[in-house]
Amino acid sequence: MRWLYRVPRVRGAVLRAMSCAFRARYRRSFAPGVRIYGWPFLRLKKGSELHVGMRASLISVSEFSEWALSHACHIRTTSPSSKIVIGDDVGMSGVTIVCAAHVEIGDRVMLGANVCITDTDSHAVDLVPRRFAHNQVKYAPVYIEDDVFIGAGTIVLKGVTIGAGSVIGAGSVVASDIPAGVVAAGNPARLVRSLRAEAGR
Repeated sequence: MRWLYRVPRVRGAVLRAMSCAFRARYRRSFAPGVRIYGWPFLRLKKGSELHVGMRASLISVSEFSEWALSHACHIRTTSPSSKIVIGDDVGMSGVTIVCAAHVEIGDRVMLGANVCITDTDSHAVDLVPRRFAHNQVKYAPVYIEDDVFIGAGTIVLKGVTIGAGSVIGAGSVVASDIPAGVVAAGNPARLVRSLRAEAGR
């Protein structure tokens, strides 16, 4: 099927058809102008909410990403009270978002290839029968503010806020809050330098 993407006219027709079909199916969740490349994987619990802002871009096939994608964009809610809010002009490529409570992404955020964002541990952490201790799973909201750039392969964990305009280096694990206007990287992600100080030079 992928060879079709190499034929421009066929590729255009296939993409337009897929985009129209996807937006028709999820019209209540996606604002006007959202661009769909490939077919994102959505699993939304009944009663949960997903709001994707205007002109957002979801890339789910490697042909339209500079980096190879491990999978399509994957957006999942695990509770009827889950809420995911994605702002205007957000770009994402093969991104995974798993939400048990609340995940909020601001405007003009760039999410690199294969980024993972979750507000839940998914399993119990303490020494208990983890596979079955569903009542001991911890979760906390995630907030990614406007104009943030998160590099490829980064994992953003529960309870994290990333301040406006910050950059997270590729392959990082963000386990605690990152202030606005900085570069952070590593496992766990730590402050590398201030973008504001650099801009003032």
